[in-house]
Amino acid sequence: MRLDTAKPALDIVGFYERRGYCAVDEVHWEGKTYDTVVMEKKLPVPANLVEGQARGQPRDD
Repeated sequence: MRLDTAKPALDIVGFYERRGYCAVDEVHWEGKTYDTVVMEKKLPVPANLVEGQARGQPRDD
C-alpha cells in the first residue's frame, strides 16, 4: 500500500513510519512549493490467496 504526504510534515511522516511505512520515493508536484514523500507498507497475503490458489477455492489440506 502506498501513500504520499508533504516531506516537511515530519510529524505526519513519523506517524506513518511508526505504523510500518517506509519512504520509497520523492516527488515535486507541479504547483506545490514543497516536496512530497511517497511511503509504502507491505501488506500480508491472506492465507486463502497463497500462490497457486484461486480466490474462493477450497484448499487441499
